[in-house]
Order: sequence, then C-alpha cells, then structure tokens
Amino acid sequence: MTKTYADSAVAVIGMACRLPGANDLEQFWELVRAGRAAWGPIPDERLNRKLYYDPRRGVLNRTYSDLAALVSYRPVDRQLCPISEKAIASYDPAHVTLCEVAAAACRHAGFDPAAIPHPNTGVYVGHAAASGLAAELTYATYISRTAGFLREAVGFEQLGQGLGEEVIREIIDEVRRDCPRRSPDGAPYFGASLAAGLISRTFALDGPYMSFNAACASSSRALVQAMRALQLGNVDMAMVGGASYFHSDTLVLFAQSHSLSPTGSHPFSAGADGMIVGEGYAVLVLKMLSRAIADGNRVLAVIPSVGLSSDGRGKSLWAPRQEGQIEAIGRAYGDEVAIDRLEYIEAHATSTSLGDVTEVASLTKVLDGRLPPGKKIAAGSAKLNVGHTLEVAGLVGVLKTILALNHDVIPPAIDDRPLNPQIDWENAPIYVPRTEVPWPRHADGTPRRAGVNAFGIGGLNVHVVVDDFVGSRPATSRAASLPPASVATEKGSKAEGNGREDSKPAAVTEINEDGAVAIIGRGAVMPGALTLEAFWELLTSGRDPKIDSPEGRWNPKDFLQPETEPSETRGGYVTGFEYDWRKHKIPPKEIAQASPLQFMILDAVDQAIQRSGYRERPFDRRRVGVVVGTTFGGACAAELAVCLRLPEFQETLARLLREKGIAENLIEGIARSYGDVLLKHMPILLDETGSFTASALASRITKTFDLMGSAVAVDAAGGSSMAALGCCVEFLRAGDCDMMVCVGGEQDLTPVHFEEWSIRGRLPAAAPRSPMDARADGIVPGEGCGAILLKRLSDARRDGDPIFGIVRGVGAAYDPCQNRAVRLAVGRALTDAGASADDVGLVETTATGLARDDAAQWQGLAEALNHPTRSHPAVLSSAAGQLGDSGAGAGMAALLKATMEIDSLAVPRDPGIEQPSPQLVRHADVLTVPLASTTLAPNRHQTVLAGIHSGSPEEVTYHAYIERSTKITTEVQTMKPALETAKSSATLGRAATSPIPHFDATERRRAKMRDRARAVPASPATAQPPVPEYHSPPATTAAPPPPASPTEAAAEVTNLDAKELESFLVNFVVEHTGYPPEIVELDADLEADLGIDSIKKAQ
Repeated sequence: MTKTYADSAVAVIGMACRLPGANDLEQFWELVRAGRAAWGPIPDERLNRKLYYDPRRGVLNRTYSDLAALVSYRPVDRQLCPISEKAIASYDPAHVTLCEVAAAACRHAGFDPAAIPHPNTGVYVGHAAASGLAAELTYATYISRTAGFLREAVGFEQLGQGLGEEVIREIIDEVRRDCPRRSPDGAPYFGASLAAGLISRTFALDGPYMSFNAACASSSRALVQAMRALQLGNVDMAMVGGASYFHSDTLVLFAQSHSLSPTGSHPFSAGADGMIVGEGYAVLVLKMLSRAIADGNRVLAVIPSVGLSSDGRGKSLWAPRQEGQIEAIGRAYGDEVAIDRLEYIEAHATSTSLGDVTEVASLTKVLDGRLPPGKKIAAGSAKLNVGHTLEVAGLVGVLKTILALNHDVIPPAIDDRPLNPQIDWENAPIYVPRTEVPWPRHADGTPRRAGVNAFGIGGLNVHVVVDDFVGSRPATSRAASLPPASVATEKGSKAEGNGREDSKPAAVTEINEDGAVAIIGRGAVMPGALTLEAFWELLTSGRDPKIDSPEGRWNPKDFLQPETEPSETRGGYVTGFEYDWRKHKIPPKEIAQASPLQFMILDAVDQAIQRSGYRERPFDRRRVGVVVGTTFGGACAAELAVCLRLPEFQETLARLLREKGIAENLIEGIARSYGDVLLKHMPILLDETGSFTASALASRITKTFDLMGSAVAVDAAGGSSMAALGCCVEFLRAGDCDMMVCVGGEQDLTPVHFEEWSIRGRLPAAAPRSPMDARADGIVPGEGCGAILLKRLSDARRDGDPIFGIVRGVGAAYDPCQNRAVRLAVGRALTDAGASADDVGLVETTATGLARDDAAQWQGLAEALNHPTRSHPAVLSSAAGQLGDSGAGAGMAALLKATMEIDSLAVPRDPGIEQPSPQLVRHADVLTVPLASTTLAPNRHQTVLAGIHSGSPEEVTYHAYIERSTKITTEVQTMKPALETAKSSATLGRAATSPIPHFDATERRRAKMRDRARAVPASPATAQPPVPEYHSPPATTAAPPPPASPTEAAAEVTNLDAKELESFLVNFVVEHTGYPPEIVELDADLEADLGIDSIKKAQ
C-alpha cells in the first residue's frame, strides 16, 4: 500500500566521524567550509619509501605517489566508549576506532552507548579490510613456503646447499620474530564482519550485523540495506558505518591501476590527474521518521529515497558507464520524490579525468529538462578536503551534506584552478562554487533537497536523497512511498514483541503469503560435486569427499613450527573444477591469474539461470540485482598479501647475503629471479580484474550477465550466505528489483585458516564426524559455493517459473549466549514467515562440530521449536559432516540441501552419525536425526516447512524458513528431487510477452566468435603458463597461422607487410588472453569482443 512521506522516510538522529584533519563533526565542518585540504606527504612510519615508493609509473610493487589523507589515532577513552580492555587488545585497530565513533554517534543521538533503549538495532558497515595486521600474520605464516621458492631462483644454486639452506632458515626466523603471532585464543580478530560485530557486542545489541563491500560505494550500500530493514520493520533502529584504514598495500594496488595522483586531489579541475587515497570512519544512527518523531528524537535530516544500480555489461570491467549511473540517480526520484526540487549534488568526483567527465555527463542527462529553465545547482565533493576515503566515501558525502543543510551553507568545492575543459560547463546543469554559497531555508516550509552520489569501481552505483527536517512533520505536498511491492506492515516493527528470548509467535492457522519469495533457479560447486545433480548424488550416497590438501595448494612439510601450525590438511576441497572460457568469452590467461572462487560462482550462477529457464527466455536485466555472501579475504587475498611484501623479502635476502660476503651482482640476480618465481607460483599480483576483493565477485556477475539492478558482497562471517538471502528478500519485498541472484561461497583453505583453527581447537583429533554424533570433537574446513535465483512468489507464479522452494521468512539475532541467540533468530524468522513452531518439519544446520558449542544450539532449537500441538519431531540434519565447514558458503549448502529434501520428501542418512549426541537424545520429542533415510511428513498445511540455521558462538545467528512449493496430496516418490526445469507450453507462451533483453552493439560478433571457440579442441596447450590445478583454464592446442584479412590502412601506417601485421596483432591478443589464435578476428573490439580488460581502464 502507498505510505505517506512520514511513514516511509528515514530519519538521521545521530552522527559522528573521525576523518583526515577532523576528529569530530565540528572539525570536519570547519575543514570543508574553509575549503582546506587534509592530504599531504605520508609520514615515514606509514610508508617505507625505500621499499615501496618510486616516482616512475608502472614499477611493480611500488607506488608513484606518496600523498595520502590520514587520520590521527589516539588511545581509546573508555569513559566515552564502553569497550573492554580485552577487546581493545584483541580486535583490529580499525574496528576499535569505528566502535569509538559509533559510541560518539550514539551520544550525539542522545543515547548512552552502554544502555541503548532499542536492543533490536541492526549494524550495517561499509568495510572491505582491516589494518595491515592480517597481512603481517599471513606473511609470517607463509614465509616458510615462500622462502623455499629461493631454491628455484636462478643463481641461488651458486651459494651451495649448506649456505643456501642456512639463508632460508634465517629469513624464516627473522620474519617470524618480527611479525605478530596469534594468542592461544586465536586473537587478534580482524575479519571484516567484526567492524560491525564489535559494535553489536560492545553496545549489547541483538539485531543483525554485517559488513558490505561495494568498493567505493560500500558505506552507501550499507545505508540502503539499513533503510530497507527499517522500512520493512525488521529492526527498530540502525547504525550505519563506514571504515577505511590506510596501508601501503592499498597505495601500491591503486598505483598498478594508474589511478593515483602525485600532485593532489582536485575534483572537477583542469589539472585533475588522479585520486588521493584517504582513510576515515563515520557512523549514522537511523530510525523511521515516524518513530523518531514519536520517540521525541532530534532529527538532523531525512532520507526519503535512495536509488541504486549496477553498470551491466560494458566495454570494460572497470571503467564507469553513464548508463548505470543514470539508472541509480533516476531510480531515486519520481512523482513522490521530485527531482525538480534538487538544489545540491555531493558528487563522487574522484579527480580522475574519465570519472569526473562521466559523472557530469550522467547528471546532465538525468537533469535535462527536469530543472526549471536557467536553473543550475551547486555540486561539490568532500574528496577535495579529505581525499578518497574508499569504503567510507559515500557516508562522508552524506555527513557533509547534512552539515551543509544544518548550517545553511554550501561549502566551496574548488580552489583557484581552472575547471576541467573536457566538461561542457555551459550546458551542464551544475556549477562548482569557488566560495561558500548561502543555502537559506524555504519560506513556505518545504524541505531543501540534495543528492549524494557514490559509484564503486566495477559499476556499483548508489544515489542517496537527503532532505532537511522542517518541523514536527515534513512539509511536502507530495506523498512518498516505498516501491509498489513493499510489504511493510502498519502494525509497526515486526520485531516488536519478539525481540526477547521469552517471546514466541502465536500459533497461526494459515501461513501468510505476503512477502513470500520463490526460488526459481539453483546451482552448486561443492567438494566432490560440481553440479546440483552431483551434490544430491553425493548426499544420498553418503560418500566422503574430504581429502588431504591437493597438489598445488599447501603442504604441512613447508611449515616449520608444529607447536602452532597444523600437520593436518584434510578438508572439503573443490577439485577438478575448470571454468570453460568459451562460455562467456573470458580470456584463459585472466582465469589463470584471478580468484578461482570468482569462476566457481559464475558457474553456479550459470547453472541457476539454466534451471530457471531464463537462458532461453528474455527477462528485464535492468531489474536484476546480485548479493554475494562471503568472508572478505580468502585464499587469493592471502597470496596477494604475500606478493605485496616482495620488496621486504628481497631487502632481507640481500642484507643476509651481503653479510655472508656474496657478490653484489649475484645478489641482484637472485633477488630479481626470486620475484619471477614467486609470481609463477602466486600469479594473483598480475590479476587486473581485482578478484582479490569481494566486490569483484559481485560485479563480475553483473558484467557477465549484463545485470543492472545492483550488486554487493556481504560478510557476516559464517552467516554470510543467510545474510545475503536476507538482503535479497528485503530488496524483493521493497520492490528495488524483480529478480535477485543470491550467492554464498568461500574459498579459504589456506595454512592461515588451518593455523587459526588449530590454535582455537576447532580441528578434530581424529576422523571428523557429523556434528550430531556423540563423539564429535571438531570439524575440518571446507570450500565451495552455491547460487539461487529469487523472485517474488506472485511474480514467479504469474510468469510460470519453476519453483524449487518458497522463502517464507528470515530472522537474525546476536547474543553472547548462543542459546538465546538461537531462540531470538528462530522466533523472528517464524514471525516473518507467519508460521508456527509446530509447522516446522526439518532443520538444516551448519553447526560447528564442537560439542560445547553445538549443545547450546541444539538446546536453543529444541526450546524454540517446542510446541504443545507438535505431532512429530523435526528432522535435524547437516551437510557439515560430509563437506566440512565451508564458512560463508555453509548456509547456502544447507539451503540447497533443504530444497532438494523438501522436494523429494526425504532426508538422506547422515553417514557421520554412529550414536546421536546426548543433548539431542534429551530433546527427541522435538528433534530427531537421520540415522537412516528419513521420510518427511506433511504438516497441517499439507506441505513441509524447513528451517535453515546458521550460527556459532560470537557470530550473528541466522534462521530462515523454506517451504515446499506444492501441497502433498498424493504419495510422492522419494529421493528424486526435481532438478531439471519443466518447460511447459504456458511458460514458453508467456516468454513472448516478457521484456526484451538488452544486447550491446557487438553481440552478433561475440556470438560468432563463441561459435568458433566451441570448435576449438580442449587438449593440452604448450603455451599456457603453469598454474595450480584448481584454477587452470581448459587448455587448447596450438593452431594454424591466423586468418589473413588486415586493413590496408593499418598496413600502410605501420609500414609493415600485411602478413607481418596480421601476425603481430594475433600474437598480441594471444599473449594477453591465452586465446587460441584461430578464434581471433582482426576487426574485433579488444574489450567488448575479446575481453581484454584491465583495471587500468578505470582512470
């Protein structure tokens, strides 16, 4: 139903920051109002110029800019922030600093951080990575393996075996002596989700918490998710943050993309030559406007609407597209939130020539004819003052805009430099003020309006509308609404009344159809199972796919400290996976150098699209969004951290060799050769797709499948898959998208991961068992991914889509007591589903394998699902015993397993259970385990409702409910779930009326080249670089000489023989892509057709 402005708008009731040159809001306002810059030369303690700085561009592992915008760090004032001394010592400095800023935001909102009156507060943070602490730990863990690569370096053999081995041992000892080590309890803790989690723990909040990675739009994307959770009644209050910590790794990586400035940050200026990296922290406290007014909160500003998008398929993976930016800005406005009232734009404006020009062009197209004749609006960017603060940049723009509204002044946005001549300023609808501009309040009481842009690299776009608050209720003549599909209720927050552990939903007679979401496609890449069919076969067979570390991963013999490092490498490894580059025309060389998880996810998504029937059917790709649940970091990020320390390694090596009297020319030769050997083993530093960062996992999907709904990666630790599901459901219910691609996955079977688990006692002493077995004493790690396609149930039924399950409800909770967290999450999920505890017939859980932890989970589930009218116990099952604990991907594995079980009405035998846990035996009237293949009985609605549970101590707990799509009216053959798509005539008939898919200008040529690629045999190629087995592309044979059809003009200009020119061009493409030469067409577009892409295009 349509809601009024006050019903759907969100109020900002508190805010705080710590930014370059500004320790608080007042200092930040003084900085921007004066037009001052807080960037400058980096202090020596934060950049080793000898190792990492070279003014020449293009030097590997060096930055050509030594400028940055940095924060002043100081000891925590525990009088102002209720954080414990133990937490300060155990958590990453970046997360502790954000927690301080969050405490300041709470006080600004009028709350005592130690006694917040709304426990069901969600915490949403834009954050990709913590300080350099994680990288130092990783370097120390890997050093025994990487030092061993010296044995392959040219010239090292001249040292002799004795001296060479002595040098290797000394390097290992020195690095480990100087780098930090973990404490017996596993500290320090630095996972990205903890940026949000530490706030929840410190302030005793029991709502969901999660971190978002949408590159430079991360904090804005966190803001959007917080708004949807508030508008749909899932939380009572939200804290939205952004955290970005500067370290030299970031500078080096941006230098590789040639996007840094060696002169300064100058948005919109003629001399703008790149960005200045900044760091910072910001937090907003949000409530629904109506709730804030009712509670008597001070309202600082109102956010009536947001718009978001992804760029879809463009020529480059990284260059910004006007099309995506226009979509995001346009979606934020409409009849309810009028764009013609816009008075100010806080631009993204990174100071790169391409970025600034593209953004102004986008604004020009969006605002063309929408503003009153002759009107130009002011535009600025806080990057002039504090540089590009990366993940927190979006919130910095919102803060600046709110401060400008509150002070009735638009700050200056450019110094005395001339404007960028590439921009048509005369016809642009914006101007850039050189001095402050008065911004008076409206005499008629209508709010002033501003828009804030945040565009993440990879085409991840967000536009936030900010209004000032003009009285007890906003004065506006126009109604505002959630998108039409909203199911926000009029009874207030759904969480009210079930926010505490002792509340249970009342019994219901019918499950509510409102807000139901259909699963219309599924795909999986799991250990021992590379397709969904193979996954079901694995589950029903009882086979154990876990193996010792495969060749090319890691070997415990490489590690020399058995007291801390595990000798066990057994885990749930994905083996035999080879991504077919022909499928989406991705250069084989790019596949070899990038994250394997990126391509596992692409394959799983492709499977899901195939099963949905939409590979053949058209659909509106502009309305499809992507959320990837994963832990930020993983195997590729670990290897990247090691590679980025190559200069440190080479310096240590050179010093030790000099001390031993080795000649300088031999030292230089060994060091140089070692760098080549390292990159041969760890090619991630050569990856130009940015696949080491989680946002690229999401943007790769949108680029490959040309999706423009939005994209983001979310990290809620082990609950990441379920957090992604919750985000997707909220977006569908709010009407932001019509279809969502939901992914859960992780690949982190690294020695760092095993080391942490070994220290924390998570690895089993003997062969791993099912978590439900009485002798379970741990679990091994796993990896893998799964993908589902989601649509609103009403839309799926209308369109004749296959329905593999119905998502009825999602609940999340955090509590230090796992038992209470479980009860809270289950209660909230049941309320969201409109279901009763006795409706639940199956629970698939991720579990931990540790009796002391799982006992609390079993107890909480039994208490939450106990009901006087329960006729039979719910089946409790888990894939963890077979697959291992795949972390962020575990929830998706459980969900996919549950959809196949409710379809077949059977739960496969758990091969890891010999004797059920005593805790489960005590609750046998509520929960039972599958000692044999177990038939699922229908509930009173003649269907099956399955719970998906994901949670462990010290992490957010998620619980979701998936219902069988059809009533059980006849006897159903078990153990054979419907894995294939049924293509009914009704489905095909409706396809003709579906929206036409978007094709770019080179689609016909791309299709032709795909056809030619299919004819290429997949036999071994001699020219392919050696790469680990698990991310090897399909190899190809050498081919005949390239086709002869060069242009006459090209041959004349180059003064080359036509055949020589053809050969040069083809060899260039083959060298940079790994394509077989016979598929290369000389008139192809290098980016659009051949996929030659680079992060360098971002400039």
